[in-house]
Formats: sequence, C-alpha cells, structure tokens
Amino acid sequence: MLRILKWLLLTTLLLLVLIVSFQNLTKVQVHLLFSTIELPQAVVLASALIIGFVMRLQVNALWRVRNWRAKAAKDKQKEKSLAESGS
Repeated sequence: MLRILKWLLLTTLLLLVLIVSFQNLTKVQVHLLFSTIELPQAVVLASALIIGFVMRLQVNALWRVRNWRAKAAKDKQKEKSLAESGS
C-alpha cells in the first residue's frame, strides 16, 4: 500500500513539474555580471530551486555541526567536573 502511494505521489509530482515547465517556455533575459543570456523561464525557475535547496542543505549541515560541537563541549565539561569531584 505504501509503495503504491509513493509511486502515486512521485507520478503526481512529475506531472506537476512537466506542466509548470511547459507553461514557462518563454525566453527571459538573465544578466550575469557583464553578460546577458536568454534562457527559458523554466530553466531559471529550476536553477533557483536547486540553488535554494543546496543552500538549505548547507545551512542544515552547519547547524548540525554547531549543535554537535556544543554537545561535545558540554559533555567534556561534565566529565571534567565529575573528575574533579571524584578526586
């Protein structure tokens, strides 16, 4: 049952992506520093989506590293205080 639901959701998502892509085939000008290029609007939208996704992954990774370091420092402090009280 779950497998069928997964395929149904994946197919629906793919269909929505195709519809949005075909609705945004008009060319738009993109200015990158000193050059201007023309791309289909769907490519620009997909690029922005991918860039946003990658940035979110990086922020999440940094957040996890920060929490991991804070937890490690807290554990080290606990061990130090236990060692001092035990001596």
